[in-house]
Amino acid sequence: MTAAVVFQRRVRTLLIAAALGLASVGATPVLPGAVAHAEDAVPGRVDVEVIIVRASHSDPRIDDQLKPLLPALRNFPYKGFRFGGKHTVRLEDGKHQSVAVPGGREVRLTLVSHDASAAKVRVEMFHGSEKTTDTTFTVKRDRTFFLGAKGEGDEALVIPVTVKY
Repeated sequence: MTAAVVFQRRVRTLLIAAALGLASVGATPVLPGAVAHAEDAVPGRVDVEVIIVRASHSDPRIDDQLKPLLPALRNFPYKGFRFGGKHTVRLEDGKHQSVAVPGGREVRLTLVSHDASAAKVRVEMFHGSEKTTDTTFTVKRDRTFFLGAKGEGDEALVIPVTVKY
């Protein structure tokens, strides 16, 4: 592995860690005749990481576990952010798994399809037996999108969902 490749990977890792995939980092291009890297391969499964964040207008505390997400969370109109849990599910195309969310909610994630650059993820949110959200996102590889829901009192739930493969 060349020094340039090592440097590129370190920079990419730091940016992802700092913004959990929200930074604008492109994949290393593969030129005609070049050897593809392992990261360009498309695995049969992807990992979907779901973080539960309790956002508050009145409580200004910010949990240490959320510091890497803080640049993105500051875009939301809340003063404080509390860590509410983290779940990782492994999905194959066409398969789904559910994650419990506070307040009697459930988020069902279905991997519709994926390729070398992006994944299409269907997200359904239920509050009890009522389906409150049903949408499909196309998210670039190793990037994050955000869901939101009303919490208790002045809280809201901010739910970063990262697709990793």
